[in-house]
Amino acid sequence: MAPSDLIDHAMRASGLGPSMPQKDLPEDITQAQFVILKQFRAGISKPKVVAKNLSMDKKEVENQVGFLKSNGYLSDKSKLTTKAIELFSS
Repeated sequence: MAPSDLIDHAMRASGLGPSMPQKDLPEDITQAQFVILKQFRAGISKPKVVAKNLSMDKKEVENQVGFLKSNGYLSDKSKLTTKAIELFSS
């Protein structure tokens, strides 16, 4: 499955399918990363569980978590940062 197909599939699995309005996101986060971040907000932080919940590949989730950490949405210990909390409250 191509990466764009995985993202579309993950969005549908999380309830962010085409019938739902897209949330305006900052330029440094993708829809797929946002969906993964929502899992972390719900207390699910193990990539294997996140991948299963979103029907994604575990390695892809791990890669996206790396981007979320490097962009300041998750701490080194995979906890939501102030930046992530502000994103959810906007």
